[in-house]
Amino acid sequence: MNQNYSTVAQRSSSVLATNKVLRNTYLLLSLTLLFSGLTAGLSMFLNMPPMTYLISVISGMVIAMFVLPRFAHSTAGIGIVFLITGLLGFGLGPMLTMYASLPNGGNIITLSLGGTG
Repeated sequence: MNQNYSTVAQRSSSVLATNKVLRNTYLLLSLTLLFSGLTAGLSMFLNMPPMTYLISVISGMVIAMFVLPRFAHSTAGIGIVFLITGLLGFGLGPMLTMYASLPNGGNIITLSLGGTG
């Protein structure tokens, strides 16, 4: 009887640990999506030129390939992930500005945001 209780307690703590990891993962994912949206809005507000997309995406990919692996197992890695998603969002600004100028452009952007979220 005592051994069964110990096994159930171990399973319960394992499930709780797994749920905590999943909750934290989805929390960080939603925060990076929100941050990317904020930087895209900033880019639209500043009316950045179309070349911003190319520069931001290349910069984000270079940071993801060469900088992020060095900090993957530290808390600084979270900041670098936010930097990368911020750059990618900032690069989307000119494209979103173009779509916003189309008829029903706001609907297109809202639909894609809702589908992504």
